Amino acid sequence: MKKTIAIIMGGDSPERDISIITGILATKNLDKTEFLPLPILLKDNRFYYNEKFADIRSFQGEGIVGSEVVFSGNLLLVKSNFTSKFKPFKKVDCALLCTHGGAGEDGSLQGFFEVAGVPYTGSAVAQSATCMDKILTKKLLVDLGANVVEYATGTPQEIETKLGYPLIVKPAKLGSSIGISAAENFGELLDSINIATEFCEHILVEKKLENFTELNCAVAKIDGEVVASEIEKPIVWQDFLSFEDKYMDGNPSPKELPAIISQELKDEVQSQSIWLYQELNLSGVVRIDYLVDKTGKLLVNEINTIPGSLAHYLFEESGISFKKLLKKIIKEAILRKKESKKYNLNFTSDVLKNLKSMSKGKGKG
Repeated sequence: MKKTIAIIMGGDSPERDISIITGILATKNLDKTEFLPLPILLKDNRFYYNEKFADIRSFQGEGIVGSEVVFSGNLLLVKSNFTSKFKPFKKVDCALLCTHGGAGEDGSLQGFFEVAGVPYTGSAVAQSATCMDKILTKKLLVDLGANVVEYATGTPQEIETKLGYPLIVKPAKLGSSIGISAAENFGELLDSINIATEFCEHILVEKKLENFTELNCAVAKIDGEVVASEIEKPIVWQDFLSFEDKYMDGNPSPKELPAIISQELKDEVQSQSIWLYQELNLSGVVRIDYLVDKTGKLLVNEINTIPGSLAHYLFEESGISFKKLLKKIIKEAILRKKESKKYNLNFTSDVLKNLKSMSKGKGKG
């Protein structure tokens, strides 16, 4: 019997459009002999279903409207157009999360599916929330002993005193290079902070590296084994790849895939990626982005718990097709939910039975 997979895309995030692309790609590559895909759009804090969401044309021009759906446990209910009441639609076996940024990647959506009891792909609530916050991620990586780019938080004056110039300023909770800019002096630092705070209340300021190399490696658990993908090397002509570099003009950003690097560096990137995946207890597909400074030191830049296109192209270079990757991460998600149920969450207590009336507001705290 086919398993029903709710493919969640969209969300209230500056990365919404990239999420939709990921969701459509996942829908098209899901093995239809084993799975029934339900493309679901997250918009304005509500879920909408339309089978045509699997077609990019649905989001071009005026777009199309979907039927509102809600999750009642693992039962998906759809709103009737005639009565405006919700009626049973499908039993959902797993939610395939294709949401980038915002509440779709920061643990909020993961928490929703935890409460609903629906298995979901990707990392759990705490891991998602931590990795989404670049400042928390930095602190955790330093605690683990991983190398990171020198950074600072605080007032502009404090940042200037600690790091000097030049600097890179980022929103703390966004990806896809949105809101990132460089600063060469105090005036530009203030301007960059204003840009970043348009997207997020917290900002991260890093020392800008010179003559660095960027490397990306994805990791996933395949049949119980943590596997690192091939490594890509984005080709950078400026301080960082902008959103336009990555996604506009109809072409992906230029890259070396596989990266032309030494075997020693390749082994270091892949082994550290596997180590971080295990050490942080991550799940699903994770892409870890690195920088190599001019001295050859490997620095962890970001950990993406729901990477664009689910980083399938990196695994395809390793001989793992997108179809197989989706099958494996769905299998892992369902198994993870099943294993979580073996723990005893019930504790028999007489506290409520023996508690005296609280109608007058009395009671022990």
